[in-house]
Amino acid sequence: MPDFRPNDLGFARWQVLEFSTPIGIEYLRVTHIFDRDVYVMKVKEALDVRHARRPIRYSLTDFKAMSERAGARWGRISMPAEFISPPPSDSRRAQQMEICWQLIEPLIDLFESSMNLSMAHFTSLIRARAEAKSFSFDSARRLLLRYYYFGGTKNALLPFHPGTKPTKGRYKSESESATSGLSAPKRRGRKSIKTQILGENEFVVSELDIADMVSSLRRQLRRARTGYLVAWRGYLATEFARRHKKLYEKYQRGEIEEPVTKRQYQYYLDQYAQLDASLAENLVTRTAESGHSGVLMASAPGDIYEIDGTGGRLHLVTKGNPPIVVDRPNIYLLIDRWSRFVVSAYISLKPPSYEELRYALLIGFTSRTRRFKAMGCNVDDDKWPVGRIPHRIVADRGSEFLSEAIEQSLTTDLRIRLTNLPPYCPDGKAIIERFIRTMKSRMVEKGMSGVYAERPMNPVAARAKKRAASAATTSLQEAYRELLAIVVEYNNRPHSTLKKYRELTQAAVEPTPQQAYLWGIKHKASKGAFPYSEDELSQIFLSADTATIAHGKVTYRDKTYFPKNNYAEVLAKESGARAKKVSIRVDKTYPHAVYVSSNRGERAEFEISASGADTLGVMTLDEEEAFEHEGKLLWAMSNHRSNLEQVGDLNGRGKVKRHRPEAINTQPNRAEIQAAREQDTEQQKMILAGRGEVDFPASKAGKEIPEWQTRKNDAEAAHVALIAKMRAKK
Repeated sequence: MPDFRPNDLGFARWQVLEFSTPIGIEYLRVTHIFDRDVYVMKVKEALDVRHARRPIRYSLTDFKAMSERAGARWGRISMPAEFISPPPSDSRRAQQMEICWQLIEPLIDLFESSMNLSMAHFTSLIRARAEAKSFSFDSARRLLLRYYYFGGTKNALLPFHPGTKPTKGRYKSESESATSGLSAPKRRGRKSIKTQILGENEFVVSELDIADMVSSLRRQLRRARTGYLVAWRGYLATEFARRHKKLYEKYQRGEIEEPVTKRQYQYYLDQYAQLDASLAENLVTRTAESGHSGVLMASAPGDIYEIDGTGGRLHLVTKGNPPIVVDRPNIYLLIDRWSRFVVSAYISLKPPSYEELRYALLIGFTSRTRRFKAMGCNVDDDKWPVGRIPHRIVADRGSEFLSEAIEQSLTTDLRIRLTNLPPYCPDGKAIIERFIRTMKSRMVEKGMSGVYAERPMNPVAARAKKRAASAATTSLQEAYRELLAIVVEYNNRPHSTLKKYRELTQAAVEPTPQQAYLWGIKHKASKGAFPYSEDELSQIFLSADTATIAHGKVTYRDKTYFPKNNYAEVLAKESGARAKKVSIRVDKTYPHAVYVSSNRGERAEFEISASGADTLGVMTLDEEEAFEHEGKLLWAMSNHRSNLEQVGDLNGRGKVKRHRPEAINTQPNRAEIQAAREQDTEQQKMILAGRGEVDFPASKAGKEIPEWQTRKNDAEAAHVALIAKMRAKK
């Protein structure tokens, strides 16, 4: 069905009349208007111009009566893309158009007379012109009819762009190859497994079938939101059944498989269907049964968020002495599909896991001011508003997005629908993929140290990455501040997609992601909700782990927890002398309490003992893991220096002075890199939780060579200070 667009011009030359007939909707283009008669041409799809007939005569009275029928309306039909932009004057296409125009221009002047349009004169005049120019009669007739078919435009003489020719390419059997005669077209491509039962599918798609596919899709999109699967079934039941009646009857009886597969249908539509904005909005690119939703599904802020993790193309250094260059960090991002508003951004040096992902979720749904103030970031809730809990989150199949912990916190606790895309389907979250590209390009443009622009896929890019590692001076906190600056900048600059939202223009809202997000939350009905407080969200995003309960207390990582609420007292009384494993939820950044959930929704809270709190100090459980290697290293080095000093005394030698190098260690071992990554990440978590401050670099007054006894005394003094600080908080 043609792309018909009604207008208010009414009865005029080149206008198209749409009206209903017993066999369906027809379109008539007015080609000539005279005092008593009018000539019109039946118009269908663009490819149907090959079968166009000469203009038909109607009396002016009868045609006006036809145009006044119920349901009849005037309008225009969209032109093919090839005719909209004229080719350059020196191009071959322009020369072909001029040759064709010189051939038919005298005929157009002759057919401005009603007498010449009659059946007797129409063909004879074309034949005479073709013979005079030594031109093919059929070609001259087709060119003239194309001119009238597309509304009297000279560009209609341009050739269509060459495309796929379904009926040309074919395979030949051995018997066909032996003969020199022409053979019938044969279906190409793989054979379906159903061929074993239903036989081989021999149907070959023609240009008329492609036109039917396009008209079928447009017909269904005008009626309702439609996906390719539903549109394909509608095409088989309507257009295909009408054009290939006998073949369709065999298909209905189950004798053959689908003559046109769904994959074929979608392939030809992607090639030939050019949809305007109103129709494209109704096209569902992913059906609900396929496991994920298309980009066009979001209708308001909070309906669908896209989440992803990526590796930042930059090298970071630790704050130790000497500093160690660690590999690129992992960046987690959360973006709203409707407004393109970046809801959350988090950077970490730890491997991808739910423990890192939950920080990105907490940052997105809780106050920014409390988390970023200690980092020295100029970001608060006004510059970067807190996000709304979404109805659905779309993610890929990364391990952190498939874990049981995220299933529990999102799907069960928050009632957020988590949709994991099929493998190798980045276009299912194309918005966040596009922002990742923007983010990485902005890092390069901002001139961050240690940043490299391209993947090391060639020697030049590999050398650039190596140079970036040698010039790295950016710490994890500095990189996070730069990332937040990029996010705030992106949220407050105009976005080309938002310019197309007429509702924002009508409401005088700036087409920036942040303004669109805030306006949409107030004025558009979203499926998402935000019924939880920040404390409740913190409870929901707790880490899942395993502990043991016995003798009325819970033991977790060599620390003892005692009952605090009524349900915890019940569990304590029911526990026996034999240790039993229980599933707990704990905040590893602040592990002063563990929670045991029940099937009835009650949550038992166990609080750490006083001695456990003293030994814990302010160090988190994740920090304990991160500093495990560091503790072993300090012990070994202290023992080594002690032995070295005693051996030196026995030999009567002076104490050996050991100067640590100031240069950056660009080739540390794997254990050092891992320990440094985890240590920097845990320090950042402390800052985000509001329990630490950023250690900004300061100038060194002098260089000292600490002895082992001095190190021991300093470590003990620091530990006593931490214990005193914790006790002062109680």
